Amino acid sequence: SKEDIAEILVSISKIIADKVGTMMILELWPGHANSKTFKLFCGELPGTTKAFKDGLLAFTSEQGGKFQVISNEIGHPAGLTKLFSKSEIRNQIFFWMGLEIPPLYRGTAGTSYPIYFRGFKSFLSDTIKRAVFAFIRVQTPKQFSHHTIFGKTEIDQAARLVDQCLSDLSDKIDFLLLVSPINTDHAWKKFKKGRYKQPPNFKYRMIGLDPEKEKHTIYGVPMDRIEDPALSFLLRDKRRELSKQLSMLEERGTDNFRYIGQSIYGVPGVELITAANYILNTVRKTSSESDRLDCYEFQAQANKAFKYYQNRFNGQKLTAEVNENISGLIVSQRCLMIGSNMTIPRSRVQALIEHEIGTHILTFCNGFQQPLRLMSSGFAGYDELQEGLAVLAEYLTGGLNANRLRLLAARVLAVDAMVRGSNFMETFALLIDKCELKHYTAFKVVTRVYRGGGLTKDAIYLKGLKRLVDYIKDGGKLEILYTGKFNFKHIPLMEELLSRSVLKAPVLPRIHHNEESANRLSVLHQLKDITDLINIRK
Repeated sequence: SKEDIAEILVSISKIIADKVGTMMILELWPGHANSKTFKLFCGELPGTTKAFKDGLLAFTSEQGGKFQVISNEIGHPAGLTKLFSKSEIRNQIFFWMGLEIPPLYRGTAGTSYPIYFRGFKSFLSDTIKRAVFAFIRVQTPKQFSHHTIFGKTEIDQAARLVDQCLSDLSDKIDFLLLVSPINTDHAWKKFKKGRYKQPPNFKYRMIGLDPEKEKHTIYGVPMDRIEDPALSFLLRDKRRELSKQLSMLEERGTDNFRYIGQSIYGVPGVELITAANYILNTVRKTSSESDRLDCYEFQAQANKAFKYYQNRFNGQKLTAEVNENISGLIVSQRCLMIGSNMTIPRSRVQALIEHEIGTHILTFCNGFQQPLRLMSSGFAGYDELQEGLAVLAEYLTGGLNANRLRLLAARVLAVDAMVRGSNFMETFALLIDKCELKHYTAFKVVTRVYRGGGLTKDAIYLKGLKRLVDYIKDGGKLEILYTGKFNFKHIPLMEELLSRSVLKAPVLPRIHHNEESANRLSVLHQLKDITDLINIRK
């Protein structure tokens, strides 16, 4: 009965008040079917009221609806009586607030809008957390650093099941390996022998899964049962990306492969293309370095770096393998695969080790220690932040030289050329003539861009670096970014999950304990634009 509920709440408030001084009771109920107005019933709680008002007004201005504050009145759901009268509340040690919520997520005939409701639920959850934070900060001696701390500290069973399923598929796909040619070296020799007249014919690994069956599996998981809005957003985002990657595997070798991929990796915008052109027009290339390491010498250097991290990740086996079926370097989970025919300038060795091991493998290992497996496999769109972080690591080691910066810019123009309709041969000529790349380097860039039918991923290296520098200049915390593999837009969610102790603090790369790297990092705060890196390169 109403009296029993009121009596229970009064008893609870007395127990809580003995510890923190007071308590707030927030009563929520739905408005009538045609209502579009949030009604906040409140007393003398200006800070808490403002937090509600700010959140609800921001929502209603974007999504429609209205907001109304009703002071010094006790509201209640239609058909029910009030839990407390004004006099009862005045005589108690708790504050009462009521919020009538318009059912905007439902049509007048009772039709539900599940997609809209997910966003609505997330907004309302965040608004309530902000209001509770304001109440505790003003009315109690308790102090918390941020409103995001008010959330679940454990991952519910549904979220664990979905995470497990999506992570299993992500590991099973190994997407970049399946869309990378296995005959690059042979194709180059034939391309060169033919005097660069005919485009190469690439071969790929067999696809050992059924995309349709895998899609059915990931859309059968209990996504709607996940209670935490932050986790629900992250996991739904990843499911969409995996579905697109499965479609890309079905379309490998066709134009559809590129079109679907563009919805994951995007295409270069005007600002990025301008930055790439500026670098190519301003930074003069340097002569090739004769002192180079072969694949086995580089493998030995990689194994030295692994020893440093192995001590910090007990039980995780880190390996560097020479592979005849790849060109360049590819990271697969804890393994660095090195192309058997590649050679690396000695001055670039440490930069590449910090790029591949100190970023990609480190974030995998950090993510693997988290309660969510996708922290290691990677949430949707993680590549841009990962590659930006990896190129930043090159800069922090002093290894981001003129030729490397020009190469990143050339990749942007190659992707842009492909998107605008240029074929393999036309883009190859562009890199030779405008970007002044050597024939073999140009071939490798174009191969990466046109693999599988066209992959725009290579534009995100420069884009990610530019966005990362802006993040650092705005006061963003670099340490958070090593927690696992995620997207720029996920950073606030990662901060929330860390503040709630859902996630563990990460192991940082070894260069972050280096004084020279710290000095280079401090310089970034003075940059006007990412292209100014060409003036302070070392």
